[in-house]
Amino acid sequence: MLKHPAIEKLLEPATSEKVLSLPAHLFFIERISIPPELDLSELDDFAELTIESISPFPLDQLYWGFLSAESCSSILLYAAHRERVKEVVSEPIEAYAWVVPEFAPLASTHFPETTEIIVASDSGCSLLHFAKGNGVPTHASSIACLPEEREEAIGRLRTEAPALSPEVPQILLEPTSAVLGENQQPVFHFQATLSGDASTDESRLTKLSPTGTLLWRADVRDARFKKSEQSARRVSLYSLRTLSWAAIAALLLLIGELALLGTHLWLGAQQARIAEQQPLVDTISEQQTLMFKLEQIERNDLRPIAILDALNNLRPNGIYFTKTVVEGENTVIIDGVSNNVNALNSYTDALQNSGSFELLEDPKTITRQGKTTFTLQLAYSLPQKEASAVNRGAGQPAQSDA
Repeated sequence: MLKHPAIEKLLEPATSEKVLSLPAHLFFIERISIPPELDLSELDDFAELTIESISPFPLDQLYWGFLSAESCSSILLYAAHRERVKEVVSEPIEAYAWVVPEFAPLASTHFPETTEIIVASDSGCSLLHFAKGNGVPTHASSIACLPEEREEAIGRLRTEAPALSPEVPQILLEPTSAVLGENQQPVFHFQATLSGDASTDESRLTKLSPTGTLLWRADVRDARFKKSEQSARRVSLYSLRTLSWAAIAALLLLIGELALLGTHLWLGAQQARIAEQQPLVDTISEQQTLMFKLEQIERNDLRPIAILDALNNLRPNGIYFTKTVVEGENTVIIDGVSNNVNALNSYTDALQNSGSFELLEDPKTITRQGKTTFTLQLAYSLPQKEASAVNRGAGQPAQSDA
């Protein structure tokens, strides 16, 4: 599918997301021995003082950097005049994420034996010698050439370089791409070709990603710029991580809110169902209460009509009831009025002697204007003959009079 040039331009990564690999032939290259007494924390200052002492130009007119490695007794210094760099780079190099020479990705690459590395691009070639286990090249030189002049250019570089044994493996690296990976760390891709029979595995050179410390030393921009850029990137990375955690927290909070909303909706639906079924529950509860009362009546043999009949049969003239309540285990509470106290006393005696009623407590009486208001609390029990009949009706054998 064809794309419009303007659209392709918009889809291109920003300059700050690109890695700029500068042609190696722009640089003056020098291998410098590190004094044994130098502390590693002083290596950057040592490199700056060294380049300042050997360069014919002031530092503010140079782009420079160096390759280093742990446990290595030397560094590889390189520098280019800024005007030479501006001739091949149209944009300000401060706008790029990283700016390094073509051979810089080999920083701190260790080989199992002495190895010759050739880095060949469309604009030139670089020749580097690595001693066994040494992460800094023992020799580095470069020359400008076109692809069709590559063989001749490599021959010239070998002629000017220290002689190596014919058995030394030779690896040709052709840069293919350089992209930013995680945490703004660049990954350099190469096509590798091995000449000679050796134990070197050229496949591990197809993708190189030096550490941040090595890359900042290899970057050719001003030391003050690199220091401020490192600080800005740390802040940016911290902010990005903080934003990421905040986004995760917000997502979790949103999920929690949705779960809470779902719970509220579910509870609302359950409450609606409960409210809808409440009348039926109340009806069932009332029926159970009625059944319980009926069972209690049956269990306690409550017979309200029989009790009232017995009370009325014993009630003399001059006494009438205002209220009767039958509850509990055949307990009867009577509120009434008597014409005189003697009539009430006769009635209570008749109840006590009936064999069906027992006075649970003394009568409560109040006499006013010749009328006595009273309250009686009685216990009722069936007469013996009736109780025997009930027992027989329940399936129990009758008692013999013999």
